[in-house]
Amino acid sequence: MPHEPDNAPVPDKSKRSYYIGLVVAIIVVGALAVFLFPNLLALTNEGPAVEDELIIRVPSEEGLEPVD
Repeated sequence: MPHEPDNAPVPDKSKRSYYIGLVVAIIVVGALAVFLFPNLLALTNEGPAVEDELIIRVPSEEGLEPVD
């Protein structure tokens, strides 16, 4: 069965599509790194604001105080 030689030239259209796809992938990964990763770091289940789930707390001079 015939096949192309290993050093066959790659058409310019294929190269162009490859580089466009590569640039799009880099932009998407960069956008995820800039917008998604910091937001994931900001999510937390620790601290005085989330210790009691049913108590609403507001900021005051002494820290967070529960609202009656």
